[in-house]
Amino acid sequence: MMFSKTMRNALLAFSACLLARAIVHLAFVARFSNMAVRHVETWFYCGVMNGNTAYGLHAGAWDPAYFILRIVGYASGCTDCLYHTLMVSFLLQAAGCGLLAFLAGEIAGPKQGLYAGLCYAGLLNAGVLGLTGFTHDTVQIPLVLLALNLYLLGVRKASPGWLALSFAIIGWSAFANQTAYVAVGAMGSDLGYRIVSKFW
Repeated sequence: MMFSKTMRNALLAFSACLLARAIVHLAFVARFSNMAVRHVETWFYCGVMNGNTAYGLHAGAWDPAYFILRIVGYASGCTDCLYHTLMVSFLLQAAGCGLLAFLAGEIAGPKQGLYAGLCYAGLLNAGVLGLTGFTHDTVQIPLVLLALNLYLLGVRKASPGWLALSFAIIGWSAFANQTAYVAVGAMGSDLGYRIVSKFW
């Protein structure tokens, strides 16, 4: 199967982000041990993965974090919840890098997409947050970027199905927190502009 240059660059950004997170995590663990201080949300999400709690989540079992972590917890048998929670965090952050690289590549060109993905992979704040824990943004950012990619696909192919799916993903993402509505504003204003420009 042949990948487009944009897709190859998105996979490269995904891999670079995953590698960066793994290296920083291993250095952190080697220096401070695996049980070093992490922010409290990490332990809360370990409990979510165990199935012990959905309390405190904005939407309980409807929360995307609950859904993703419970699937991983069920598949892994919850043998080492801290390790699995952090691995899910790393994978979601890497997915965000890849999705951002793909979105920027589709809008501005493959090289610019790669730069966007690599810049995002190298953000210190996101890297440290991924190292020390798991938050709603860890789940929400990849979902919002996935929705934006599907929205762009729907607009380019004039497909109501892709557009509906993109808005459905944003709606589900909003169960994590209301930051998702920023993407609704972006998609809605772009869609409105495209509709008006057809008749103006």
